[in-house]
Amino acid sequence: MKKIITALLLFSIVGCSSTKEKPQNIEKQGITDSEILIGTSSALSGDASYLGFNYNFGAMAYINEVNSNGGVCGRKIKLISYDDAYEPIKAVSNTLELINKDKVFLLFNYVGTSTLAAVIDLINEAKIPAIGFFTGAEILRIPFSRYIFHVRSSYAKEAENIINHIVDIRHLKNIACFYQSDEFGISVLSAVQSELKKRNMELSATGVYKRNTVDVEEGFKFINSSKPEAIIMVGIYSPLAKFISLFNNEEYIPYFYSGSFIGSDPFAKELIEKYNIRKEIKDKILVNQVIPCPYDPEEMALVSEYTILINKYFPEIKPNYVGFEGFINAKVLVHGLTKIGYNLSREIFIRTLESLKDYDIGFGGNITYSSEDHEGLSETYFSSLQGNVFEDCHNKEEK
Repeated sequence: MKKIITALLLFSIVGCSSTKEKPQNIEKQGITDSEILIGTSSALSGDASYLGFNYNFGAMAYINEVNSNGGVCGRKIKLISYDDAYEPIKAVSNTLELINKDKVFLLFNYVGTSTLAAVIDLINEAKIPAIGFFTGAEILRIPFSRYIFHVRSSYAKEAENIINHIVDIRHLKNIACFYQSDEFGISVLSAVQSELKKRNMELSATGVYKRNTVDVEEGFKFINSSKPEAIIMVGIYSPLAKFISLFNNEEYIPYFYSGSFIGSDPFAKELIEKYNIRKEIKDKILVNQVIPCPYDPEEMALVSEYTILINKYFPEIKPNYVGFEGFINAKVLVHGLTKIGYNLSREIFIRTLESLKDYDIGFGGNITYSSEDHEGLSETYFSSLQGNVFEDCHNKEEK
């Protein structure tokens, strides 16, 4: 892992080199004859570091391949990557650095609701394009910003899929929600409550834990006291794995549902290796995903491409959901840049993305943007624990 971290840091340093070669206006900031400079702030340390590293590695695998073939119209894409440790205050300082000191052309691949929410005003004030985020929160979509382009499905779509499965397929009524106590958790909680309200239902119990901790015991007590039939979990892998482990000694086992942000690969690892979760609990866990399963390269050409390139550029990294999503973000980014050609500016990039119609990424999910809609994909997929990984279960009820 040390070699991989070093590679990421070196890649960031290389990306800082040529933005001071000659004065540029803001519209063409970060662009030279040989380079397009982009920047990201994500969790490269702390409890969410798996998300930040793999999101970047997936994107960089595709970007590296584009660069090895000459870049985009002769310009190579360089990424500056800063660590915010999944903390909003650090995301703000990193973003200011990227915009004002590094003078990047656009922002890319941020991780987290609270971190991105903290920098929305900076993005709008700087009028800098920003694309591809590991969050589906409504507070980042409403009110609309013409500078922010989403690729993944929204948390509202995920909540719709989860509630449909719990209520309309499994016919369960006693539903609880355990969530991270920040903008991320509240965003998903609100989406869940909205879906339940459509059915004249409400949650039977809620419990919370603090971001960047695994202090889940109090939340567990609140949730377990209502003996729910299903628990919707909103958070990242370590605290949610620990939360589920507290049911190891309980006779009554509810169904567990999680959204896509969790990081299903380390989640599976902790459930199995750290907590030795009972089989009857494993069989009741579903994770909603916003992209297809990345483990079978023979199933889909896009998965094959991702697998080949991640093995080529980062052989120590195994294919995973988070990296695959970052890879998809990079494809959308490069597609937009390629459509423009050499005459690149921020305004032209925004208008070009807004002209995308039914752009086929490669798995049946098409992207259409417009001047009033930057939503991106709308697909969601359930995955269940099969062996030691979460794989697609094709939105069918697990028996």
